[in-house]
Amino acid sequence: MASSQGKKQILLNAFDMSTIGHLSPGQWKNPVDKSATKRNLDYWLELAKLLDRGGFNALFLADTYGGYDTYEGSLDNCIRRAAQWPVTDPTIVGLSALKRSKIRETKT
Repeated sequence: MASSQGKKQILLNAFDMSTIGHLSPGQWKNPVDKSATKRNLDYWLELAKLLDRGGFNALFLADTYGGYDTYEGSLDNCIRRAAQWPVTDPTIVGLSALKRSKIRETKT
């Protein structure tokens, strides 16, 4: 019996978070890591170009526009250790849309 469905598509989705460390504490020390430059538009423009070249369909941006929790009644430890503390002006990411052609941006 012939299938009435066309070929299945694989949609590629990238993930990023506006912090210097998501689930990779200390990765920012790696010489090739660029997470400390997320405050710059160039980071997002280069990421958009890379995803375009790779045929990605979307970029999911995890929301972290404030500290997640308090430890010992204060955000001090979260801030001091950059534990998923936001580093990016949320409007900078949208500016990268000016240069990209196919990538869709998704935020929470």
